[in-house]
Amino acid sequence: VVERVRGRDGSGEGAGPSPRATEPSQPWDDVSTQGDKIVQKGDVIVEALHLEPSTEEKEEARVVERELIGEAEKRANKIRQLLAALYYCFLAHSEFVVYFLIILNVLLNGSVLSLVYAFLMFSWGLLSFPWPTRKFWIVLTFYTMFVILIRYAFQFKNTDTKDSCLDKYVDQGRCPTQIVGIHYYGRDFYSHVVWDFILLMAVFVHTALLKEYGLWIQIVNERKKNPLAQLWGDVTAFLTHLRSSDSSKGARGGRDYYTIMLFFDLMVFVTIVFGASSFGISTVQGGVVQVISLIRSDSVPIGFVVFLLLQFLSMLVDRAIYLRHSIAAKFAFHVILLLVWHVWLFFVLPAITLQTFSTNVPAQFIYFFKCFYFITSSLQIILDYPVQSVGWFLRYTYNTVSSTLFTVYKSIPLLPELREMIDWVFTDTVLDLFQWLTVQKLWYMIYQIKNRREQEKREIRILGTPPSLLVKILYGAVLVLLFLGLIWGPLFFFSLVTATGSLNPVTSMSIEVSVEGFQSLLTARQLNISDVTGQDYEQLINEFNDTPQFASLYTIDNFQKVLISNQPTSIWVISPPARQLLAANVQASLQKGTSLNLLGSWTISRTPTSTAAQIQLSGERSVELSNHTLQELYCALNRTDLNCSGNSTVTVENLFPYYIFAPTMGESIGIAQLTANDGYVSCVLSLSSSNSSGSSPEWWTLEEVNDLDPVGIELLVYSDRVAAGVFSSVASIGLIGLYVSIVFAVGRIIHGYVEGLPSLLIFDEILCPDVLWQLLEDIYLVRSRRKFDLEELLVGRLFAVIRSPESIIQLTEYEKPKRD
Repeated sequence: VVERVRGRDGSGEGAGPSPRATEPSQPWDDVSTQGDKIVQKGDVIVEALHLEPSTEEKEEARVVERELIGEAEKRANKIRQLLAALYYCFLAHSEFVVYFLIILNVLLNGSVLSLVYAFLMFSWGLLSFPWPTRKFWIVLTFYTMFVILIRYAFQFKNTDTKDSCLDKYVDQGRCPTQIVGIHYYGRDFYSHVVWDFILLMAVFVHTALLKEYGLWIQIVNERKKNPLAQLWGDVTAFLTHLRSSDSSKGARGGRDYYTIMLFFDLMVFVTIVFGASSFGISTVQGGVVQVISLIRSDSVPIGFVVFLLLQFLSMLVDRAIYLRHSIAAKFAFHVILLLVWHVWLFFVLPAITLQTFSTNVPAQFIYFFKCFYFITSSLQIILDYPVQSVGWFLRYTYNTVSSTLFTVYKSIPLLPELREMIDWVFTDTVLDLFQWLTVQKLWYMIYQIKNRREQEKREIRILGTPPSLLVKILYGAVLVLLFLGLIWGPLFFFSLVTATGSLNPVTSMSIEVSVEGFQSLLTARQLNISDVTGQDYEQLINEFNDTPQFASLYTIDNFQKVLISNQPTSIWVISPPARQLLAANVQASLQKGTSLNLLGSWTISRTPTSTAAQIQLSGERSVELSNHTLQELYCALNRTDLNCSGNSTVTVENLFPYYIFAPTMGESIGIAQLTANDGYVSCVLSLSSSNSSGSSPEWWTLEEVNDLDPVGIELLVYSDRVAAGVFSSVASIGLIGLYVSIVFAVGRIIHGYVEGLPSLLIFDEILCPDVLWQLLEDIYLVRSRRKFDLEELLVGRLFAVIRSPESIIQLTEYEKPKRD
């Protein structure tokens, strides 16, 4: 290194002192050279010299330094560049700032004076081609000043008209001065008029920019005309533009704004659905409810349906006009919607809801979306429709996002088919409906194939490479979890409902005792219903400790104690022949040994929070009477018999289950796990009357056997939980119904798809779909040019290719590289 530097610097023996490489014989601390830096690495010492760079190296260093400084300045000035870009964007599109302030003014004020701004913008400014004229900005400027002056004029106390309106009209915004926009605001005046001032300033700035750019001009001939003649000339020019657009049928080109208009229409539709309570839509009972409550109650008001239907029909009409490429029809539809929506939102709706527009948030959102719809609609009118209608708005974008969105769109029930039928009705074509649908189906398939092939080009896979672990996790593991959820999900769902659902307590209960085939002996109701205490529940667990998982199956919150009165609610009403027939049957059973059953039934009433649960449940238990019980019943019916000694009591063993289960739906029964341990109540029936002869009214009483304090019989009711909210409708189907209606249906769909994969192999494995794709594009092109003979020939060619697998293989192979 030293020798090279010496030779470059011209140093030799006769040269002056210059740095030289030496081999010091002393330790590191003793080495010192003037102006040099000594570096030791092992036993070798290297002298790093401060070399003087060449001229070329200095110039390269300066260039690199300037580039680094420029990059640093760019990174430091990102915010300044952003602000500058926003400033120049404002200068280039200052009219849209004025339009936005007009929309904001209407949203905040919502008066007749503000609506004039909207009509000026939508029916004049945005419909002027190529941009709003000088007269428009002059009219807007003077009208804004007029609004400010007239509002200020009505702020004097002698012009206060509040006393002439009722208080309820003032609160509801129905006072005439409020509707016009000249209401007396008092100290709040400046907060209402400030938006007019901001709008006026924005108009002044925009007109100043127009004058600076040389666009504030006026033709000399227009000065000689009167204002009416100038206005008539503008209208005539606009109508000429509409006629020429319809006659050319898009031959002049144009821009396609239909997708943007459809997006804002969909936003309006969604706002109507989820903001139903703000549009005066009521149920049959008269309460204003949300759409979710309407769906849950299965009662949809006619007003709600009509509102949604009109919005949906307007979207269909807009689609039909788009397919016909009629600018005149679009302008007429634009004007009709402009009038209808402003009258509805600012005059009809406040009268229905008794709420001003400025306080109705969903109505403001609808108007906000509709304003953007009117802006894009105006641009569509002045710029004309394109020659060829774009079917899918991402038809020339091939990536995962467009493929996913297209799959979701195709999965919506009936919507793609409805759109295809509407397109066939309003499009000039030589195809019939089935040919049209076939061509569209082929376009869908080729589009998805082209998406996959373009994605494969971006993600090159080496031959013989198996799928990665990430792909298996994203696809295989997710599908496995989905299938497991379909198989085991209903079981887990109903188990969770049983454990975590809302309580469904008993509100009333009654019992009834009757001999099978005869009128009931007595009917009794509950005296009181109480919750089970912790001590009672612990005793219950200890009593049935042999029942597995008792605490997990039956929690304390679901148990209730019901005390049934021992006194009947009415007397025993039976005709003498029926009583004689009953006694004869009892005597026959004693003599012949035939069976006679006594029925103990109960009825439980609840007030469930879900429609998936029954309000009333019933259950019964049949007990075959023994000979001893039959003898007691015979004596009770024939107290005058000498063999009966006046006995009128009947003891019945195990008449009612002590533990009663009240399910969500179905029949109430005894809890099997608990009643198996002799969990039944034995009762004593007593026939009483006012005198011993039995001629006066009689009634039966009911007591529990060995009851020291005979007040009634006590029963323990377990009421099952119910699913709350959205899950109640699923729970109402039941476990078997859920498996049959959902799991089996989804399973059959998946099974059918897998079974049909071999038949789709000829299309799914197309290598290069460009030829078929171009053939479909040619069909759309000749149809838009009204070359119907070419359209029929190309469709026939397409069908011939699809019918021949050999033709598909030949046309969809990649071109082989040519050999020398």
